[in-house]
Amino acid sequence: MDYSKVILSNGNLPAADDLKIEKQEKGVLVSWDPNGKYNDTVMILLYHPLRKQATPVINACRRDAGAYFVGLNEQLLDEPIEAYICFKSANGKAISDSVYIGNLNGEVESKKEQEQKEKYALVKQQFDAIKADYLKQMADNSGNPVNTKAFRNLEKEYEVLKNKLEHLPVKPG
Repeated sequence: MDYSKVILSNGNLPAADDLKIEKQEKGVLVSWDPNGKYNDTVMILLYHPLRKQATPVINACRRDAGAYFVGLNEQLLDEPIEAYICFKSANGKAISDSVYIGNLNGEVESKKEQEQKEKYALVKQQFDAIKADYLKQMADNSGNPVNTKAFRNLEKEYEVLKNKLEHLPVKPG
């Protein structure tokens, strides 16, 4: 999912520039350029994709504060976080568009990406075992292929797994 395209609010109130999110020891610090109506209220949403839960801060502070600290427990702080901000007028009658601040701790892998990585790891493990045996037999025979059916099967399996690894869509790391 492209979290940068999520819209949480839509309105006429100006948003803020120079948005930042910074991980700290006990939470995250969200900051912005405090220009604009000084008494607008800041609203922050931290989304935790692994848990499919959010940490909303509806009345965080006034716009002129320029920053707000959101305390989080250690588990949430170490997981991926998607951060958003918007502003509402002091009288509650106007709101800004929500703005995506960014991601902390990396993006969550989709189920398909996880499955592809697992498949790659399994094929790589098989390949490494076959490769070790193949190279040992080649070395034992001074670099020349061994002329046996068992070796030809080993060599074929080595080539098939090598080709499979080269063409799998996901390579870790």
